Amino acid sequence: MKHSLDNTTQILIDSTQLESILLGACQECGIEQSVHVRIVENSEIQALNARFRHVDEPTDVLTFPSGLEEPFPAGDIAISVDYASEQARVRGVELSNELSALIIHGVLHIFGYDDETEADQREMQLAMKTLGDKLQVPIDAEWTSLLHQYQL
Repeated sequence: MKHSLDNTTQILIDSTQLESILLGACQECGIEQSVHVRIVENSEIQALNARFRHVDEPTDVLTFPSGLEEPFPAGDIAISVDYASEQARVRGVELSNELSALIIHGVLHIFGYDDETEADQREMQLAMKTLGDKLQVPIDAEWTSLLHQYQL
């Protein structure tokens, strides 16, 4: 199992810490296949969002579960560092905390969680809080993408 994180932006992030969160989240969820995280700018995530979800605007995180078994990867996660930076500012947390929460959120999507309905969102929030506690990432019990609350 080889998980990876690729920062395609000019923003300096602690890749080692984030890779550790990725590994821990995958281990806790029992994901043995590889997961790749790509840290991108708003322009790239907007293009991905338009292509795959037909929503022509940036978002914080997109997850692409493969649905395939070994030797194929479990999936890919794209995170907008621009969007994450703004969410971190609004939440009053460090960028590293927001990126960690988004990695956990993406891994949970690959594991099978969804957040399209209120009930699903509550399950996702509980799973994020539980996993965050295990990985020493403080995540609010009512964490949600600010996309759903504010126009950033």
